[in-house]
Amino acid sequence: MIRVNLLNEVQNVQLEHERGPLEFGRGPQRHATRCVVKDPFVSGNQLVVEELPDNRVRLENLSQRTVVQIGEAPPLAIGETREYVLPIRLAVGKTKIEIQPCGPVAAADYDLETVERPTQPCCEPGDVRSLVALGDAPSAEILTRWFETVVALQRAAAGTPEFFDETARALVTMVGLDVGMVLLREGGDWRVAARAEAETGRAARGFSRTVLKQLLDSKRTFFGLPAARVTDSLKGIHAVVASPVLRRDGEVVGSLYGVRNGRSPTPSTQIRPLEAKIVQLLASTIAVGLARQEQEAEAVRSRVQFEQFFSPVLARELARNPNLLEGRERLVTILFADLRGFSKLSERIGPAEICRIVSDVMDVLTTRIAEHHGVVVDYQGDGLMAMWNAPQDEPDHAERAARTGLLLIDDMTEVSRSWHRVVGADLEIGVGINTGSAQVGNIGSRRKFKYGPMGATVNVASRVEGATKQLGAPVLVTNSTRALLSESFASRRVCRARLAGMQEPIDLFEIRASDGSGDWPDRARIFEAALAELEEGRFQEAWDTLFPLLAGDEGRRDGASMNLAARIMKHRSAPSEQFDPVLALEKK
Repeated sequence: MIRVNLLNEVQNVQLEHERGPLEFGRGPQRHATRCVVKDPFVSGNQLVVEELPDNRVRLENLSQRTVVQIGEAPPLAIGETREYVLPIRLAVGKTKIEIQPCGPVAAADYDLETVERPTQPCCEPGDVRSLVALGDAPSAEILTRWFETVVALQRAAAGTPEFFDETARALVTMVGLDVGMVLLREGGDWRVAARAEAETGRAARGFSRTVLKQLLDSKRTFFGLPAARVTDSLKGIHAVVASPVLRRDGEVVGSLYGVRNGRSPTPSTQIRPLEAKIVQLLASTIAVGLARQEQEAEAVRSRVQFEQFFSPVLARELARNPNLLEGRERLVTILFADLRGFSKLSERIGPAEICRIVSDVMDVLTTRIAEHHGVVVDYQGDGLMAMWNAPQDEPDHAERAARTGLLLIDDMTEVSRSWHRVVGADLEIGVGINTGSAQVGNIGSRRKFKYGPMGATVNVASRVEGATKQLGAPVLVTNSTRALLSESFASRRVCRARLAGMQEPIDLFEIRASDGSGDWPDRARIFEAALAELEEGRFQEAWDTLFPLLAGDEGRRDGASMNLAARIMKHRSAPSEQFDPVLALEKK
């Protein structure tokens, strides 16, 4: 048996699954037991879980388009099947799933006595004898069953119709009332949330607003024989009890209301103090349940909010310590990624298809960023912004961002393959990375939370991403980022540029993963030598140095070399005394 906890923006589900496959997805149940996930980012048939011996499970990703995150382990790819040791935590779309073992507990080797099995979280007629039949001295057994009923109500899903129905039924079965009601205070009036009636006796017409007004004013429980029974709601009523449901701030949000009726008043139709106290206890149970519902809803909102930006591990830490989100100055590494040629693509492809393409691209980018502990700050049409080293310290934040940027370029190969029939060309992105100080915190509003950085560091990173289009380099970093990279990265200086809206020029570097093979390091040295000659105004020497890099397929695929060749040819054919070695990049 396994225990499953599922959490997203609209669901907080706990279930125990005894045997056989368990499927997750937005679609209806098929041949296996189905847990329907109310998350638009989850596929119709997303995941199947099957319990194995030795606290292991087999997971199969049924989706055609969405990967499943497995804690800190590599994600479960589309169509992939893998085995894991419990417990495990999964993330797909905006939904978090936790799977734990739930096996039977081995019996202890002691000679112990036992008591009756606990009651189920409901009260059926006859399960619990009422105070009317027991008088003022209920036995220990009956008291135990009463308290088990109260505890079962507290464990029930607060705020649901079943929760209120069971409470109203407890007024009839435990207290022995003819009618029990759960009333909620809404818009200055009372609404009947649940009602239960005894099998015998006449049903009350409604509830007394006079009694409830007294309860509302004093916030206390009232019971007994009404002094004035002239209103329709009190006609034929021999006893009434009303207890307030109090919010944490002391305000009345509801009431438990019950009556006894009959042809004529008798001692058995009166409400006694012990019965009123039991009603008050049940009212407190309602209050506890509603308070727990409010806390759980707030926890869900916080976790969903955090997990939109952070990894599951970091999201749990932030839920425990929200002070990590307070605005403060941090050294951060910022990454911008943008889909190339989006405007032209939108002109050729319908809005439905372009939305699906962008969704697929953003899903791949987001997954990769989360794997390397990045924070997705914002989605901007066909691009996104991510950040490292906030809110928690990441000593290798620059390397994480750079490695992520290179992997994003590789990831686009698979995305392009899946959309090539529709697009008719490769999908490409540009990645710009910059490291520097920024003010980090909630850069949204009180209504819409957005955690991220603000300042010049962010603006520079955005401009660097824009420069990838003009310089023909898929991943560009600034010198402040390059200075923090280890020898596991190879780099070459592409130019000294004045970015749009920036006064001071900066050096831009193209990076690649250094695996010790290939001739890219040699090509990088030749490229930088030609660049230096260009910046010194020695155009012919720069051309002679660069020319060998332009030959063959490698040269034709080298966008940065082709761009540098164009700059050299421009100045070589029309030399100017006002030559500026700083390249002006006016486009954003």
